[in-house]
Formats: sequence, C-alpha cells, structure tokens
Amino acid sequence: MMQGAIETSRFILEAGLEIYPEKKKLWFAWCKLEEDFGTKESLAQILKDAKDKSGKIIFVLKYSKHVWKKLDDSK
Repeated sequence: MMQGAIETSRFILEAGLEIYPEKKKLWFAWCKLEEDFGTKESLAQILKDAKDKSGKIIFVLKYSKHVWKKLDDSK
C-alpha cells in the first residue's frame, strides 16, 4: 500500500471516529491498519484511544493483551 493511501486511511478513520466514537467496526479497521502498516507504538495508542473513547470492553481486553505481550517481548 502506498504511504499516501495509508495516511489517507488514517485520516478517514479518525474523522469517522470523531463523529461515531462508539463504532467498533471503525476501531477494528484502524487497529488492523496499524497492525499491518504501523508500529507497535501506534497500535498501542489506537487501542488505548479505543479503550478510552468507545467504552467497549473488547478494547480494554485487546489493549491489555497488547501491553502484556509487549512486556513479555521485552524479557
């Protein structure tokens, strides 16, 4: 995927989530984008935002798992 397309996708997802912060499908799409083309840090930030802004337990669990795996990788 071209870098411009990735940045455009991030912008579109961010704009959509400003209007619909509770939409799991948008959060999952952004998480997938960061998993495929971003960094571990960018994924962690998106998961944290999803956890804080959506109020969905699934993102609390995904964020916790990501942090746990990150800690496990650092050993």
